[in-house]
Amino acid sequence: MTGVPLLLVAVVSTALAAVVVVRLWSRGGRWRLAARAAGLVALEVTGVLTIALGANRAEDFYPSWQALGGDTGATAVAATRPAGHLDEVLTGARSGVTWEPPAARAWHLAAAPTLMVPTGYDEQADRAFPVVLALVAGGQPAATRSLAGLTPDAVTVVVSPTRATTAAAMTTLAGQLDRDARVTGRGWAVVADPPAARVAEQLCRLAPDRFATLVVVSGTSRDAAVRAAVSRLPAPLTAPLRFPS
Repeated sequence: MTGVPLLLVAVVSTALAAVVVVRLWSRGGRWRLAARAAGLVALEVTGVLTIALGANRAEDFYPSWQALGGDTGATAVAATRPAGHLDEVLTGARSGVTWEPPAARAWHLAAAPTLMVPTGYDEQADRAFPVVLALVAGGQPAATRSLAGLTPDAVTVVVSPTRATTAAAMTTLAGQLDRDARVTGRGWAVVADPPAARVAEQLCRLAPDRFATLVVVSGTSRDAAVRAAVSRLPAPLTAPLRFPS
């Protein structure tokens, strides 16, 4: 549709339509009004078509008839989501792995965090998962075991804060986790045992988009708190579609 021959045909058609209109205009007869109207319509149509073809040739809006019909020949494909540095290790550890990111020293935890991924994490390489951050007061191994089946569509991080742990230092956890696992950038849930509630509240205030939900464990039912937090999580995100350039 951007070729010169088609544009020349349109130009010639416009010129011919103009000649016909001029010749018919002065003629009389019962059909003179209809002939004039038909001639003007033909002149307008060919004129507009010529202008449109000229603009299309200059800007290349529709390079072919197929493109005019919506078929550009490009197929949308899913963009590749970068793998986490620990993806291979995580997929083989159903009960979680000890997570030792470089920034962990500054968090002053009672033990190294435990990182768990949902079942099928390795089979969904195009997805990023929301996160449940569990701040537990002691008994981290037991807490990890109880949490394992409660977060089927989320990456779970279990940490044990101490009195020296600060929310300001813990804000670096998000960047460390982004590097090591396929996680979403916002909408995480924080579940905190009562002794860790202060740090959890401050963390949510410092980064409200990232740590969007806070549930403090009431009584002894951590499982109920986790279920409440999970119910507020967004769904895992698939990689965006893109068109080949």
